[in-house]
Amino acid sequence: MGKTLKTITLLFVPIISCCAFAAESGTPSWNHNTGSSYGPANWGTVAPQFATCGSTVENAFVEVGMRQTPVDINTSTVTQTNLPALTFQYQNVPFDVENTGHVIEVPYPAGSFIRLGLPSPYGALGWPQQTDEYQLLQFHFHVPSEHTINGKQADMELHLVHANQLGDLAVVGVLMNQSTVANTLVDTIMANSPAHEGDNSLEGQTLTARQLLPDNLNYYMYSGSLTTPPCTEGVRWFVLTTPMPVSPFALQQMHHLVGMFPGHDGFANNNRPVVPLHGRTILANR
Repeated sequence: MGKTLKTITLLFVPIISCCAFAAESGTPSWNHNTGSSYGPANWGTVAPQFATCGSTVENAFVEVGMRQTPVDINTSTVTQTNLPALTFQYQNVPFDVENTGHVIEVPYPAGSFIRLGLPSPYGALGWPQQTDEYQLLQFHFHVPSEHTINGKQADMELHLVHANQLGDLAVVGVLMNQSTVANTLVDTIMANSPAHEGDNSLEGQTLTARQLLPDNLNYYMYSGSLTTPPCTEGVRWFVLTTPMPVSPFALQQMHHLVGMFPGHDGFANNNRPVVPLHGRTILANR
């Protein structure tokens, strides 16, 4: 999951301010280039506030955070259970795409959300609803996928980043595989993304993130982290079990853009490698 979290309330200031501090103090920027001294294996040493990410010291990886993301989802060991429904209420929003230098990202104005669980039947009487709602802040892409299923990577992974009223984060991951059936929204996003850091708006055009979701909304759920510095833990993850198609054009364009990210020097991937579960449970719909 990319670093940039668009804020909709002051609840998210601590996350943003930590990263702004790193930039202002002259700390070198992190990247996904595995051959770089600022790549994933070394994120924990780039800045003190990134220590949770862990780092390689004398050829041994030192783990700090024990509940990190991404992970391999082994379908033979997940815990099958009756998970609550995950519903999506995504609105049409103005078309705006950003190149952050780490991901290709689409910011989302307030008003769209996911709901975990069903509304209470007593809601009309003013009783609390037995649900948890998370507002959609932004979505972005990684190539290849960050999560793996039984050790296998997908060609791309979409992350839809949400936050609830307490500031707790929830991310929906959608795996995407190359197909002759194109997802027109992904094609349009990639075709209109700036080649370098910046944003591009298509005047008069709108989009909805619902176009990026499969019909089957079953999911795997576990507790993890941001997948980019500062690798903050306590993030609720929902990885949909059904992948979506993505065109060869979109994949090629995404890899091309990633190769031009700062510090990548042509390295065309922006995925964090999988990390150990450390005994965590992954739940799946029964």
